[in-house]
Amino acid sequence: MRFPAVAAFGRWAPVFYLLTFIVLLSIFWVGYIASDDAIYAGSAYGWLTHFPYIGGLGTNRYPLVMPIALSFLLAGGNEFALVLPSLLYSLAMISLLILLVRRADDQGRGFWAALLLVTSPLLVIQSTIASVDITEAFYLFASFLVFYKALRSERKFLFLFLSGALAGAAFLSRETAIFIAAFYGVLFLCGYGMARKYYWCIALGFVAVWGLEVLFFTVMTGDPLYRVNMALNHWAPDRPAETPGNLQLHPLLAPFLLLLANQEFMFLFWFGLPAGIYVFSARDWRGESNRLARLLVALGAVWLTCAIVLPIFMRILPPLPRYYMVAVISFSLAIGLVLSHMGATARGRNYAYIIGGFLIVTNLAGIYVENRNPIFGEKDLAAIANDYPEPVYTDPMTLYRADILLQWNDAKAKIKAETPPAGALYFYNPPRADTANRFVAADEIARFQPRPGWREIRRSAPDPKFAGLLLEKLGLADKVPAKLWNALYRGHPGTVLYRVSE
Repeated sequence: MRFPAVAAFGRWAPVFYLLTFIVLLSIFWVGYIASDDAIYAGSAYGWLTHFPYIGGLGTNRYPLVMPIALSFLLAGGNEFALVLPSLLYSLAMISLLILLVRRADDQGRGFWAALLLVTSPLLVIQSTIASVDITEAFYLFASFLVFYKALRSERKFLFLFLSGALAGAAFLSRETAIFIAAFYGVLFLCGYGMARKYYWCIALGFVAVWGLEVLFFTVMTGDPLYRVNMALNHWAPDRPAETPGNLQLHPLLAPFLLLLANQEFMFLFWFGLPAGIYVFSARDWRGESNRLARLLVALGAVWLTCAIVLPIFMRILPPLPRYYMVAVISFSLAIGLVLSHMGATARGRNYAYIIGGFLIVTNLAGIYVENRNPIFGEKDLAAIANDYPEPVYTDPMTLYRADILLQWNDAKAKIKAETPPAGALYFYNPPRADTANRFVAADEIARFQPRPGWREIRRSAPDPKFAGLLLEKLGLADKVPAKLWNALYRGHPGTVLYRVSE
């Protein structure tokens, strides 16, 4: 039995889902954030100017870096060209997954699964950034899809080898992709779907791809594990602790609080465990959709286990929301399939609409809450750099973060990261100028603080969000965690351009 409303979508439903996703991307676009994406951009330029390019940590994620280099070559250096490969990876992955759930779900035609996927806050926001998380997820789910096809095919060797090769490409994207080996390892131990001997074809495909990287680094650096060794040893003892969660109680609880209280996930993981229990315990649910849902729950559970255990026992993987991308996609699809099965009966249909509607609405709220202005100051500096014929002074961290933006605007030479002399223009960016960092010690912060008598030339700030204004009006601003309030209000306190007094 199918939902009447769902049946009306017909063959145009996938187009509707993709358009919904694209509309969300355009409304909530982030772009360049001067984080890891700066490394990928630098590496892409390295390949264009110093072939072959080796670089350091993060520069050798070739499945992302090489497409960015091609994008720069074809479209020139700009923010959209930097994000374009991630955007294409995301659209391709979503298209494949929508087709998968539509084919497997003979009751709801993938309605709930597709909507939960395209409204996922983490997926939407990361798709608008040059993100290796999207690249890794694309190759991992491509590996999963080919493996799923191999379960029903007589040409198991070919498909399983390809599945392993795609997992290898994911591993070239980022080292966390090795978690997929734990997933396939669990299925191997269970003898799931085929004789255990076939699972070795996955390992063969993986080694075939990774072996090319090992050979390349052996020739170029003498260290066959060059990239892996950098990833395992990059965590400095004095590295400041990261606080990605909205709630902070104890380091051991950080991953769990992150999953349950961050806007990137909203209520997805609150329903993850009940959905997992339902998938394996529903006696009246068998067939293709149940088989797919079980595999998705298993993949998500294995990924969460690996991503949670490592931050607790090893300091090589901080509990950051983006490291849970694969689990988010897996559980979004699995919960969608559960809702589809529930909605196939008159008794469960209302529950399906209530739960599904709640998850979709809260997903949209999570996207709205996200801070889309993390480097408003740097982008503002790049925008005004050519508006004045004289040099503009700013603090060193702002200049460092704005480097590639200024390069794209051909304005790098005009910005000075020095104490502004009398009569000069000074660009004040509070999040950078007010905090000690690698360039400015705590006792030097005063060099980059505005002083009485400086004349204000211009002031700029993001527009406040309605939610922040409402909370402020109700006197609840101080009740919201600082990180969440920053995202709910402006995301950035704003910048000021001064004329230094003579």
